[in-house]
Amino acid sequence: MPDTAPTVVILAGGSNSRFWPLRAKSLVSFGGRTLLERQITAFAATGCHRFVVVANAETVDGVNGLPPLGVAVTVAVQQEPRGMGDAVLAAADARPELQREPFIVAQAHDVVEPSLYERFVTGLDTAGAGGLLTGQRVTEHFPGGYLALDGDRVVELVEKPAAGSEPSDIVNLVLHFHARPAQLLEQIRAAYADASTADDHYERAIAALLPHYAYRVLRYDGPWRPVKYPWHVLGVMELLLRDLPTLVNPPEGVSGAVLLEDGVRILPGARVVGPAWIGAGTLIGNNSLVRGSMIGRGVEIGYGCEVARSHVGDGCTFHHNYAGDSVIDRNVGLGFGTVTGNWPFYPPPVRSTVSGARVRTGMDKFGAVIGAHSRTGIGVLLNPGVKIGARTFVGPGVVVSRDIPDGRLVLVKQELRDEPNPFR
Repeated sequence: MPDTAPTVVILAGGSNSRFWPLRAKSLVSFGGRTLLERQITAFAATGCHRFVVVANAETVDGVNGLPPLGVAVTVAVQQEPRGMGDAVLAAADARPELQREPFIVAQAHDVVEPSLYERFVTGLDTAGAGGLLTGQRVTEHFPGGYLALDGDRVVELVEKPAAGSEPSDIVNLVLHFHARPAQLLEQIRAAYADASTADDHYERAIAALLPHYAYRVLRYDGPWRPVKYPWHVLGVMELLLRDLPTLVNPPEGVSGAVLLEDGVRILPGARVVGPAWIGAGTLIGNNSLVRGSMIGRGVEIGYGCEVARSHVGDGCTFHHNYAGDSVIDRNVGLGFGTVTGNWPFYPPPVRSTVSGARVRTGMDKFGAVIGAHSRTGIGVLLNPGVKIGARTFVGPGVVVSRDIPDGRLVLVKQELRDEPNPFR
């Protein structure tokens, strides 16, 4: 791709409120690289070398702390979570060339096969006068935008229609090319100027352009993992683990598709069953089992643990625990005997609470989500679907049956009887 490759605007801000207790979606690390790094790298492989990353006040330090990626990255800050349209305007303010130069808009937390970026950038030559949008056919309702098509031309963009009123079965993926930036930005500003309280300003701006400038659709039928809720981390992990090669001469206790970074120690009796990714300096203790999981760097999986289909952040310490289908953020300590339940008594899928409402996760098995720098005492039991906030300590013997906010100390109150032993 020559120097005329368009600038890529990556939306990495937003409120992330549904993602609690985890941090920003775009900065979650998978196999040692954040989703943001992975997306920039994938676009760079197509020849794109100019990027504007839109962060917010909470994520800007993490975005500025990205390792060198061999491309030019401008960081824009969205001061308030006012939607995608405001994020695009922030990008244009940070890089004024976007007022007149065509650009791509993408979201780091929409995880797809890297080959889609190559197809998309290559397909820009066939974009319409307005640009190019990406769509995927779905078989059940998805709470997002939908495209109505006339052949390969987009004639309507409807944001979050109710189930049963979708204009088609083609969902709008946020991978867009805008050939007329001035007109798009004008329509976004107009959308914010009206009295509507909806947050679909960006989508309404595109919809206003559709009758006047042709947008073509690029159809994509490969894997797609949108990250909205914390349990979606497990779907992304499963997708990325598919690409691991099987070790030819694995060390003792290792089998299947496993990647071991430098300094990993696997003690006698321990097993690592692929697919699995184990970060540098991590210890897998005696008689422990890790399978179908991503384990971060500098983690200690102590004696007699089982970690199954779970995502574990850097610096965690486990001791005789079961972590199944769970997401555990960085620097979490699990006391001896802490267990995550992952199979509900009620008919699946597992439910979890988001903003006071019970949400179906779509997962038959789902354990817990534990925020960064939290700890549990000995014998803690976590019900399926519960979430523990960051910097929260849960004392010994507690049965966690509901979400616990950030920064709490939770203890169980026992009443003991102390009397002479009648059974002597």
